[in-house]
Amino acid sequence: MMDDTPRHESELSEEFRKLGSNLKDALEAAWNSPDRQRLEQEIKTGLRQAAEALADLAEEAVESETGKKLR
Repeated sequence: MMDDTPRHESELSEEFRKLGSNLKDALEAAWNSPDRQRLEQEIKTGLRQAAEALADLAEEAVESETGKKLR
């Protein structure tokens, strides 16, 4: 009887290579999708607006009567 182990290992290796390639392609497609890019832009905009609001609040606190007393 002939040993099929090397052939099966080769087939298994090829299936894992294909799986890895498919996962890579799926992740690249998801990363480059318009939805992901839109979400990234929304997050950046939200964080920028939050930073501006905090800076304004800090400036108001410093200029307030209580802020002036704490200096």
